[in-house]
Parts: sequence; C-alpha cells; structure tokens
Amino acid sequence: MSKYFPIGFSFQDEKGFVLLVAAGALAVLGLARYWSRLKDRPARARGALVTLRGVALWLAACALSGAGIDYATEAPQRVALRLASDLAVGPGHDASERAEKIRRQVLAALRERQIGVVELGTRPVDRGQGSGRFIAAVLLTDGALEAGAARRSIEGTSVAAGGAPVYVLTGGWPEDGPAAALETVRIAGEPVRGVPVAVQCVVRGRGMRGRESLVVISDSAKIETSARIRWSSDDEQQTTTLEIVPKTAGWLDYTARVEPIGDQATTSDLAPSVPFSLYAGERRWRVLFFEGQPTWEGKFIRRALEESDLFDVDYFAQVSRAAGAGQISTVGERSRAREQTPERDESTGPERNRARQHNASRAVAPGAAGSPERSQSSDPLARLRETLRNAANLAAYDCIIVGATPDEMLSQADAARLAEWVRRRGGGLIVLGGNGFAGSIAAPGGRLYKLLPSEARVENAGEGPKIGRGVPLEAEPERRAVRLVPTPEGAAGPLRGFADAAERSADSALTGEGLALGALRPGAVALAEAGSAQGTRRRIENAPLIAARADGAGRTLIFGPADSWRLKLSSADAPEASAFDALWQGLVLWAAAGARPPAELVLDDESPAAGDHVTAEIRARDTSFAPQRIEQVSALLRPVAEEDSALLLPAKEVDFSPDARSASIWRARFTARVPGRYTLEVDYTAGHQQTHLEKRFAIVRSPVAARRVSEDGLCRAARETGGDAYAEVGALVEHLASEARRGQTERRTLELRSWWALALIIPALLSTEWFLRRRWGVD
Repeated sequence: MSKYFPIGFSFQDEKGFVLLVAAGALAVLGLARYWSRLKDRPARARGALVTLRGVALWLAACALSGAGIDYATEAPQRVALRLASDLAVGPGHDASERAEKIRRQVLAALRERQIGVVELGTRPVDRGQGSGRFIAAVLLTDGALEAGAARRSIEGTSVAAGGAPVYVLTGGWPEDGPAAALETVRIAGEPVRGVPVAVQCVVRGRGMRGRESLVVISDSAKIETSARIRWSSDDEQQTTTLEIVPKTAGWLDYTARVEPIGDQATTSDLAPSVPFSLYAGERRWRVLFFEGQPTWEGKFIRRALEESDLFDVDYFAQVSRAAGAGQISTVGERSRAREQTPERDESTGPERNRARQHNASRAVAPGAAGSPERSQSSDPLARLRETLRNAANLAAYDCIIVGATPDEMLSQADAARLAEWVRRRGGGLIVLGGNGFAGSIAAPGGRLYKLLPSEARVENAGEGPKIGRGVPLEAEPERRAVRLVPTPEGAAGPLRGFADAAERSADSALTGEGLALGALRPGAVALAEAGSAQGTRRRIENAPLIAARADGAGRTLIFGPADSWRLKLSSADAPEASAFDALWQGLVLWAAAGARPPAELVLDDESPAAGDHVTAEIRARDTSFAPQRIEQVSALLRPVAEEDSALLLPAKEVDFSPDARSASIWRARFTARVPGRYTLEVDYTAGHQQTHLEKRFAIVRSPVAARRVSEDGLCRAARETGGDAYAEVGALVEHLASEARRGQTERRTLELRSWWALALIIPALLSTEWFLRRRWGVD
C-alpha cells in the first residue's frame, strides 16, 4: 500500500493565495462572533462547535482559491512493452511465433521482479492509464529495420510511453550467420541521357570479416555496373559509388543488390534486392571555344565534343589581323556543317587549315532560340566580342574553352565578366596548354592568369605557340616522352573514362609541349601528372599536367599539354574506345557540372524510399544569373498514370516557404509515402512573370535489411532517448530492476477543487455541527 507524505500547498494561479487569505480573514471574523455567541456554554462544547465550523470553512476556502496539496508517493514500477511491427521473415522461420515466445519470456521475467508491464499499441497511452509513470520502455525487434525506420520506431515508442527511455532487445532470435545488406540507395545529381550518373550505395555487413561482397546494379536486360567490397571487421558499414549511363530518355528502372563472391553463397544470408527508378532528361551543353588562330589541338577537341551528341560548340578563331573564322553550332546547323566538313583532313598546311575553317562557318539567324548572337554582323570576331561583352549572351554557355589566345584579344572588362560568369553562372572555364608562349592570355600578368587554378610558367620565348600554326609535326628527337597519368582525384572524377579507355588503347606519349604548371593555388587539386616514358605508373615529381579548382558556383581548369591530339591518333583503330574522346568529354562535363538553368527545381534525393522525408528547392535567377525575388509559389504533387495502375491517387498540394536568408530560394519538405512515379509541378511568380517548372521522380519501396544488420542504428537511436540495447533478456531485466529500486518516489499534486472526497467531508462536518447543536440545546 502506498504511503503519502504531504509537503506543502500550491495554487493554480497567482490570485489563489490572495483569495485564500481573504477567505481566511472572513472565516476568522465569523468564527470569533460565533465563539462570543456561545459564551454561556461549556468550554468543551464551544471548542467542538467552533472547530467543526472552522475546518469546514477552511476546506471550502482552499477549494475556491484553487489550492492543491503537494506530496510524494511511491512510484509505480511499470514498464511499457512494444513489439516492432516490421519484423523480417527469414527463410524457414515464422516471425510471429518467435516474437510471441520472446514476449512471454520478457513478461514472465519482469513480473517475477514485481515490475508491472503495459503493452503498447501504435497510439500513446492515455494519462489515466499511467502515461509518464513508466520507468522504461522495451522494444522487441530482430534488428531487421532500415536506418530511418529504426529511428522512427524508437521515437514512436518513447512518445507512446510518455517520454520514457527506450531499451531495445535484439537477442533471442536465431543466428543468421554472416550477412550483408543494402541500407540506402541514393542518386547523386540530375540524370541525363548519355551522361554517367552516380549511385551511392550504403552497405552494412555483420560477421563478414575476411569476406567479400559484390554490389551490382542492373536493369531488366543486363548488369550495368558492379563494385567489389572487402570486409575487414564483423560490424562494418561501407559506402560505394557506382556509375550508370542512362541510354534513353524517360523513366528507367534499375535494381541494386548485394551478392556473395565465390563459395560464400551457402553461408551468407543476404538481403533482397533494392529497386529504384530515375527519370533521364535530354540536355545539350553549350560550349564556347575561341583561340587566337586555328590549331591542330582545337580541331580535334571540337570534333571529340561534337561527335558525342551532348555538346553544341561555337568556335571562333582569328586567321589574320583583319579577319576571323567562326563556326556556330545548333542542333540543326551542326549536322549540316558535319556533312559538308570531311571527317579527316591530312593537310598540314596553314592555308588548307584556314580554308576549312571558312568552309565550316555557319551563321545563326538573328534572335534564334538558344543563340547568344543577336547582331547580324558577318564578322565572327565581332560576334565573339559581342558575346563576351553581354552578360545575358555569355550566360547561354555552360563551358568556355580558351585555346592559344594573345592577351590583347580580350579586354580587362571581358576577363572580369568571365570571372563573374564562372562564379555566378556556375560555368566551367578551361584554358589550354597552347598558351605556353610569352604574351598569351594565361602567361603571368595575362587577363586570365588570376583565374587559373595553378601558377603557369612560360617556357617558349616566342610570340606565339609553335604547335598552334597548323603543322602537326612529330616530336623532335631531343624532346622527352611524357605520359598523362591521372591522379586519384582525377581517376575518381573527370578522368575516369579516360583511365578506362587508356587501358584498352594503344600506348601513346606526348611531347611535353605546352604550359608548364607551377604551384597549385589554394583549393586546387592536380587531376593528372606527367608520367615517365618507362611506364604509366611512374610519375615525374612536381609535374602536374591538369589542375582544377572550384571558384564560386563554377570550376576553372588548366590543361597543360598542347598536343593531346596524339592520343586520338593512337586510338584511331578503335574509335569506340578513344581515350582522347573520353578525356575531353569528361573534362567538359566535369567543368560544366555547376552550370544550371536560371530557374530550376531540385530534390535532395532523386529516388527516395517510401517513408523518407524529401526536400524540394526552387531557385530563381534572371538572364544574367542575378538572384531574383520569388513573390508567390503554388505546387502540386501529381502521380503519373501507369499502364498497370488500377488506382491513381489524387494530386496533393505542397507548401513552399522562402529561405530565411534569400528570397530567391523557396523550399518544401514532404514525406514520400506511396511507392510510384510522380511529377512535382510548380508555378511561381518572380519579377511579375510566371514560370512553370516540373520535376519527375520515383518513390521506391524501403529496403528490408537482413536480420541484425541494423543493430548499431537501433543502439544509437535508443541511447538518444536515455536507453540502450541488450542482446539477452536476463541482462535487460536486471538493469530494469536496478532502475526500479533507484527511483522510489514521485511528486504529485492533489487539487482540492477537483477532489471528490471534499464533497463528502464538508457536508459531514456541517451535519455533525448541526447534530451537536441540537443535542446540547444551543438552538
């Protein structure tokens, strides 16, 4: 039986004490008059009658003033018990029978220690049932929970138990042996047809020390890519990034899974595959390429980009002091230009080279869509200057390649606009090694020298590049052979395709002609270094060939060699595996990765799992890429009708709100609930103009992890609530019993206004007084 210890009074509001004092004063005055009226009665009778009336008046005053009695009592020893609703069902096992057996074992152990148990459902316990008086909550699970589901299960149990600490019991389940499972699969970046997209897979292994697993991504026809994972501990999490190339535009379905390697299939109970979908869009990158005079290097670079069907290249060059050549590429014009331009030109003379540039020149109609050229001038150099002097025209390009260019070809204002284009537009600026001559735009003191990611040394004292005169000579005997060796940063980034293709291509060495790169500037990394002629694995110390760095939203890159076209000649017999094409397509795509349209709608996850939280963001800028204030936003999340879908969910409104620091950015956060394909449609108003944006994405089913794979995630989530995880029932019960002994009392407040016994006590006191008055003849 509980023992109560009154410790004091409390009031519901500040006026309660004042009311109690006033009522007490009136009661004292009334009792004094009552005492004087009973002066002819014995003292014993007077005292009894006044005491009975005084106690009744005092209790009534306390109730009217909202007073309460604070006291301490023995805390009930109670534990909330909950069974995880998403237990994994393994081959040959019955999850419900195992869960029922463990539940009974826990109930018996707790009740043996005189600890009460309340089994929780999905809703919190009502206050009248003991919410807030649990010493702990116990969650029974086999650990087969995805990281997000594990955290939600722990948090939900704590809320249902009134904020009690949660203890997880993961033991008592049959041992599965070594296991590896995919925890999450995320798509990094925007999928585009023909462009590699990164897929990040988080894999957890339990009991896999010394073993290997294979992460495989496949479509409905074949395996797209795979990566090998080596496990070094019994409880380990690894993140691996794989690349897939969407071959068509539209919806594409893939499957990621973990497979054993060798004879481990009989001992590893691996998780099922994880399906995911993506929507690949169509995109072409606009490239501006200019140089002081046509070069052999520039010719091969332009051809490598145009043959990929991913780039539109606008080329300008100065063939004399008074004339220039230009080639403007659009979707329609570029194909016609290619038909009129021979595939190979073995001519080495500068006259033939300049003639080909004139024959390839194409003019774009004034005001054509996607064309930055607005004037009708037939002078290519005039169009180039107009493009560089207009921020809106310059913003039409995603990447700019600067070949061998004299410093006087650009003004200081042009260089400043290029710098702003990189930092605000997010464009990629690539400077070629043909600028390794005195007076070039990349030489010390040149217009673009400060934008370069590294120092550059001019080794040729001439006024122009020797290799840039249209004569592709073989290397002189005195020149050393230099190989292009990707660094780890380059091989994992823009030079990945080049490194793969170089292994299949014929061996080729460069001559060392071009810019000599010096010390890297802050934030820059070397993407490739010079390798010796004896082998590609051996490097020449302090000899970077390609350097790059992030500058604002964009990237700048300097390509030291001036004769990378030799890589193309070495792989002429295998054009599908051209290391040269892979080199330049990868560099341009990487440099232009930050180039975005002025208005864009992005998601933090292109293929979220059901139950995950998704963040959508709208970014608005004007034609010169200055932030534009968003005035109003309306958005709908609309399911996409599929052929096999029997029921189409209704569209749902999504609420966007402005960012606290920038009115040009609005965000929304919603929960991905039902798997399927969706379109997020957004209409926003900025600058008194309305813009419509659409984003297609797919919600996939949450991956089901193998048993006991997610124990560490459960432990972390349980410790955040003040609990922990246990593998044995006995150890958990011992800990809960010690917690029950530690907390013996709890504070409570008895409100007199709502205390039901007070309605009986006051009438009983007044009735007793009346009975005594009649018996003693007071009335």
